[in-house]
Amino acid sequence: MKSSLRPSALPGILEKLHPPARSREIVIPEPEDGTTPENAYLVAIRKAHRDDCIILPPGNYPAPRLTRPLVIRAARPGTVKFRGQGKGAAIQMDGDFSVWLIGIHILPGYEDGLVLEQSRGCMIFSNCHLSGGIRCAGKDSSLYLENSRLDGAEVGLLLNRGGKAELMGSTVSGCKVGISVESASTLNLLHSRIEGAFREEDGNPGAGLHAEAARVYSAGTLFIENQL
Repeated sequence: MKSSLRPSALPGILEKLHPPARSREIVIPEPEDGTTPENAYLVAIRKAHRDDCIILPPGNYPAPRLTRPLVIRAARPGTVKFRGQGKGAAIQMDGDFSVWLIGIHILPGYEDGLVLEQSRGCMIFSNCHLSGGIRCAGKDSSLYLENSRLDGAEVGLLLNRGGKAELMGSTVSGCKVGISVESASTLNLLHSRIEGAFREEDGNPGAGLHAEAARVYSAGTLFIENQL
């Protein structure tokens, strides 16, 4: 019997954006003294071809400035941190290209800041931990979270002005509003988990999911211990 559930769009997108036959790995060696090879990381970002995958050893790195296609993977998931600089979002995506981050912990540069602000392009997080909010706006922007965790924000994910997002096997936890989808935006929630959305303010409760004038599809997703 053929399943009527909508499959994830991500496998086809990754095959199209990053063909395995053309992929090359750029491995940055881990320094013996335990320092972070920041200069080698910045050089690799500047010189990598669009199908290359940069592999980083453990360390704390400045979040990359996105001006071209990139694929960056932690050599050991969870040991690589990208932190924002200054008052803007840690990562700003405003180009007609794709960026794929794998196994990386991303933090804002200041308390309650954004980890991503996106207005164009395709942004993909696989097995990542995002410690802050995401704002994805505009009909030319698409966002994918695969087996990732998003937490510690006023609004975990805000989609508006036609932005598109898919969460597959991911968790949004401990945000006052887990996900807000507005203004002709589209959200696909597949086998994910939205939990712990709560506000203490009277008359302004927290919510796991808020949707207004938008399209939302959900399959196999749990909503647990949310105020609304």
